[in-house]
Amino acid sequence: MSSTSMVIHRHAGAIRKVMRNSEVTNAVQVSLKYPHPEVKARAVKLCTNAVGYDDMIDAEHISILKELLQGDRHIKHSVINFFKVAAEGLRDKVFDTETISALRNRLGDRDEDVRSRTVEFFTAAVFQEGLRDKVFDTETISALRNKLGDGDKYVRGLVVAFFTAAIYQEGLRDKVFDTETISALRNKLGDGDKDVSGMVVAFFTAAIYQEGLRDKVFAAETISALRNCLGDKWDVGTFMRMERSMTVGSTAVEFFTAAASQEGLRDKVFNRETISTLRNRLVNEENYVRRRVDAFFTAAKYQEGLRDKVFDTATISALRNRLGYRDEDVRLSVFEFFSAAASQKVLRDKVFDAETISALRNRLGVRSRVLKPFTAAASQVGLRDEVFEAETIFALGNSLDDRGRDVRSTMVEFFTAAASQEGLRDRVFNAETISALRNGLGDRDEGVRSRMVEFFTAAASQEGLRDKVFDAETISVLWKGLGYEYSMPVRSKMVEFFKAAASQEGLRNKVFNVETVFSLLTELAHVKPDARSAVIDIFKHHADIFHLIYDCLIISTLCAQLTSTDRIVQDGTRSLLSQAIKFDDVHDRICHSPLRACFQCPRHAPMECTFNIAPAPTSPNGLSA
Repeated sequence: MSSTSMVIHRHAGAIRKVMRNSEVTNAVQVSLKYPHPEVKARAVKLCTNAVGYDDMIDAEHISILKELLQGDRHIKHSVINFFKVAAEGLRDKVFDTETISALRNRLGDRDEDVRSRTVEFFTAAVFQEGLRDKVFDTETISALRNKLGDGDKYVRGLVVAFFTAAIYQEGLRDKVFDTETISALRNKLGDGDKDVSGMVVAFFTAAIYQEGLRDKVFAAETISALRNCLGDKWDVGTFMRMERSMTVGSTAVEFFTAAASQEGLRDKVFNRETISTLRNRLVNEENYVRRRVDAFFTAAKYQEGLRDKVFDTATISALRNRLGYRDEDVRLSVFEFFSAAASQKVLRDKVFDAETISALRNRLGVRSRVLKPFTAAASQVGLRDEVFEAETIFALGNSLDDRGRDVRSTMVEFFTAAASQEGLRDRVFNAETISALRNGLGDRDEGVRSRMVEFFTAAASQEGLRDKVFDAETISVLWKGLGYEYSMPVRSKMVEFFKAAASQEGLRNKVFNVETVFSLLTELAHVKPDARSAVIDIFKHHADIFHLIYDCLIISTLCAQLTSTDRIVQDGTRSLLSQAIKFDDVHDRICHSPLRACFQCPRHAPMECTFNIAPAPTSPNGLSA
């Protein structure tokens, strides 16, 4: 609801009662004719507030209001506002030929504020379906077009806004946009005020999306004029209320970015000269212009009919050079471009030459997004051999120890992606890389540790990688990840790893033994419920691990008895074990378990107990319960 409508709604009863009183109505008419401007202004305001009620404004009021369009400038402001409000509420009653003519004449008023308010009235009328046909005849359109040459920049800007609004009204487009209007708008691309020029560029950008208007608007002369705007470096922003980081040139770049997506317009717009001009803007001194040019090239790479035209050697070289720019946003937008280009087969061969790969490699470690092109390249069969040379792999491995948390985290993402690529695994995962990844399990940042566990979880399912990655040292570090020095989220990720490892027969036997299963059992009380369910699933679905649990429980009980305060229980248990280890299979099961810490086997040196042993309960006769 508009502010005027809210006033009417709030005071509807009072206004209706006052305006229906014949004496008051006569008084309002008298006030409208009163010589004092303030009295007239208040009478006009009362009429404006009464617009929502058709029977409150009669022909006499309207006749007087039309006459007031010739009066004092302050009164004219109020009267134009009345007609603007009336465009919504009293269209049929108010707007006859005479009224429209009177309003049109105000476009030539000496006062720029009156001219501005009149243009705003016609812009508001654009959106009133029942009023458009009445208002916008040839004479009105011609008068508005002439105001593109108004001496006041604010008026000119409002006229451009009027034509931009008219674009979206199908029934109005054909009437408004003839050759003369389009020519006048094209000429305003070179307006003396850069705010106005920027608004005209925005008008042409809006016109791109109107299929019925494109052929009319985008003649060679218009495209040439828009191309010339790319070189304009003057700031815009005062009138358009845009950010100060805009220029006419950067607004023009947005036009060409929009044009890139329009199949019927691309061939007309993108000739060699246009592409060359856009490429030259890559070295523009204003970073915000360069960022918009980056957006254009990013959009262009998805347009099949435009790629071959745009991405020649000179353009690729210019984009590559931007990897060394000081402005971080500029660099990152280029990294995004190369990441996306890796997945475009037609573009890949052109973009990723030795020089580009070297430039990307040299930026490793600068920011996490630098790594994205490499992560994207990992899945591209036709690109892997070129990108992942020994030097690149060495640099990627070093990034695992980068000071930046985001760099280390993104680096793990790369190695996780590489783990699933058969043609890349043998080249990437050497002893140094695996050692660096293992060390990452102890990273100072919890998020990086979690990502690292995710890598090992992914590696568990890769048959060609398992033997390389999961040596005794790595498995030991992974088990330590269940310890209390790690946060619960990391421990829960560890449980996911062990679940994955349990499902891989070749890995299960390396990872799970009596001691590690006991750790996993202990961890049940210290992880999230979903992780707890995962541990139980491991035990349920793998019989050999279930047998380990059985051994674990027996050994735990024996350990408790060997450390019991009851001497009879201790001696009886020790005697039993001394007899049992004479059998080789029993000996191996006992002496390769934590029980070694509690029972001194003659064949082995003592070891520290790793079980959390509670004293065994005893029965009254001294034996273990």
